[in-house]
Amino acid sequence: MAISRQDERGSAITGATPAALQAYEHALALFQSWRQGVEAPLARALRDAPRFVMAHVLQTCMLVGSRDPSSIRATRPLLTHVAGMPANEVERLHLASLAAVLDDDYEGAQARLGALLRLQPRDVLALHMAHAFDHVTGDATCLRDRVAAVLPAWSATLPDYDAVLAMHAFGLEECVEYERAEEVARAVLALNPANARAHHVMAHVFEMTAVLGPEFAG
Repeated sequence: MAISRQDERGSAITGATPAALQAYEHALALFQSWRQGVEAPLARALRDAPRFVMAHVLQTCMLVGSRDPSSIRATRPLLTHVAGMPANEVERLHLASLAAVLDDDYEGAQARLGALLRLQPRDVLALHMAHAFDHVTGDATCLRDRVAAVLPAWSATLPDYDAVLAMHAFGLEECVEYERAEEVARAVLALNPANARAHHVMAHVFEMTAVLGPEFAG
């Protein structure tokens, strides 16, 4: 029977079984590290626990994050489906932010995710989506400061810490703090050499500081 549990970062989740939670954590880790293969473990999570709210949220975030209009339209029936399930306050804020995106209200989505992160600063999926919306809307200051605000709640002992640091590094780079961005990105790569986010930041830093030479500047 699906009951309320906690994920690996201490967030309360609704509707999961132990097996579904394990599959969800695998899918979330792949999603955070920009890797392929999210669909298979996520499908297992939903098959094992059809009323696992955060698994539905992750599925919807993948569609919204694709930026493909047809995929984004496909999220509306998914949100309608999950809206009738039991959910806690944090999960409801996730759903509300996604609903705002469907209404082309990115400021509303950002505000809801901001409120969520004040309640649970270790909700890495909320941080991921807020970071993406800050980037899409061109809010470089928020891109940097939103992640910086939650960093005190994180440590290297928590799953996805390297992803959070990599988001921080990208925010620093977008705010033209290249030296600090490179420092944080290198710290990420020391934790996880395969972190694609950190490599992305390093590429930006090298381009903007002309480390690669003028032939790469374009």
